[in-house]
Amino acid sequence: MTYKYKLQNIFKIVPILFLLVSCGYKSEFEALQACEEWASKQEDIYLITYNFVTRKEPTVGGVGTAKCRKDGKDTRKILGLKLNRKNYGSKEFPVGDTKYWNLIFSDENFKVIKRFRY
Repeated sequence: MTYKYKLQNIFKIVPILFLLVSCGYKSEFEALQACEEWASKQEDIYLITYNFVTRKEPTVGGVGTAKCRKDGKDTRKILGLKLNRKNYGSKEFPVGDTKYWNLIFSDENFKVIKRFRY
């Protein structure tokens, strides 16, 4: 193999590597917008809310199961987190006791699904 042939292969690979490394969003704002758009498309968990002041009928409302969070202060990533509970809070069987809401929405129940680099 000649030196010229090796050099030609390197020149073919460098642009491909440059394209792979430069993938991402141009700013933190754009990455956060993309993450929030992704999070809004995820399914909801349904909760029963009671209004103890007016004592009206309880209502069932949907709450998003995905959220966005910046990954530390030194990294340039926004994490797309999704609730790791499958059969909890469906429209037919909503979660009714408010004392469990903090357990359901605690940080350890979320799993990183997508990363939005900027």
